[in-house]
Amino acid sequence: MAHTFLPGYGDYKHLRVYQVTEAIYDLTYHFAHRYLSSSDRTMDQMIQAARSGKQNIAEGNLASSTSSETEIKLTNVARASLGELSLIIRTTYACAPFRYGMTHIRVTRACADMRAAMHLSRSIMSFLPK
Repeated sequence: MAHTFLPGYGDYKHLRVYQVTEAIYDLTYHFAHRYLSSSDRTMDQMIQAARSGKQNIAEGNLASSTSSETEIKLTNVARASLGELSLIIRTTYACAPFRYGMTHIRVTRACADMRAAMHLSRSIMSFLPK
């Protein structure tokens, strides 16, 4: 399969960018449910931003059969959502031990997960057009 910037419509599950955003969503969901309180708005924001990134890649690809402009707009929405997630992750990572009163062991695990999330977040930003 030839790799192009805007491949044929409807094949979003085979797009590398979609696969990466799916991994970001899964990791974000796991991290948020494991380390954040369900009453914390940060948890909802992280999950929604990750989901929006993934869904807009899929929706943009599906819309490409009728409008490249719509596909590009949805790709930009995905990029903005993942940028928001990256900012939330950095903010949460910087103050997580103090904000959530985690023990040293939990902080170590959280930091490992957050480093992975930040790496994935940077990865996805490199796949999307600037």
